[in-house]
Amino acid sequence: MVHGLTIIEPIPPALLTTSNGSGGQNMLSHPPKEVWAAAATGTTDIDLDFGTAAAIDSFFLGFANAAATATWAIFSKTGPAAEGVTPIGGGAVPFRVAEAPGPRHHAFMQLPQAVSSRYFRISVTQPATADPLFIGRLIAGNAFEKPYEYKSGRRPVDLSRRTDLFDGGFGVEAAAIKSSFRLTLADLEDGDVDELYEIIMRVGEHRPILLIEGYAEAPAFRQIHHCLFDKFEPYERNDPQDTRWGLGITDWI
Repeated sequence: MVHGLTIIEPIPPALLTTSNGSGGQNMLSHPPKEVWAAAATGTTDIDLDFGTAAAIDSFFLGFANAAATATWAIFSKTGPAAEGVTPIGGGAVPFRVAEAPGPRHHAFMQLPQAVSSRYFRISVTQPATADPLFIGRLIAGNAFEKPYEYKSGRRPVDLSRRTDLFDGGFGVEAAAIKSSFRLTLADLEDGDVDELYEIIMRVGEHRPILLIEGYAEAPAFRQIHHCLFDKFEPYERNDPQDTRWGLGITDWI
């Protein structure tokens, strides 16, 4: 199945608990360098309570030191403990998405259809031969997925400072290099525009989203963006079934 551009607005749980480790709430904070750290290797259960039933179709664990053989599994539950635990998403699967340069890795799963529950559990297993697991970001939400134009593309963003010196060299203050992405959504119907507009009005340019470039079977690491929207442009409406909207994002790493 070929997927178009996917935008996922985080739905924050009312309560997050972990079966071990420290800093569980860090997985819900915006900066992914604030992490939850496991106390040891092995399996950890991350329990989510949304307060009321929530329909969720996408899960993301990001900025983790997951080993190559690490796995994760997602479950719905009927209670806050271990009541009615039901696997969703095919049981335990490899944690890492493909083509990650390291040292941090992402896990991503989009379900065929949303599952409605107040309680969910994510179980992550780090092999004994690796360091204890840490995770910087957890996002659960629903995918807004639409086609976009081929001319879309990434742009590297180098945060370093460089100064031209009188001798012809440079003074350099090295910093992080991250990515931005520019795209144009196409063939949006009025209902699509309204749905996207409501997402944008909630997150603005200051709340992170998960944006995933189009992919076939599963997204690669570079196609997944934990990001902020850049300055917005007005959309261009040709008719009720044909609106184009150019958007830009910059990664938050």
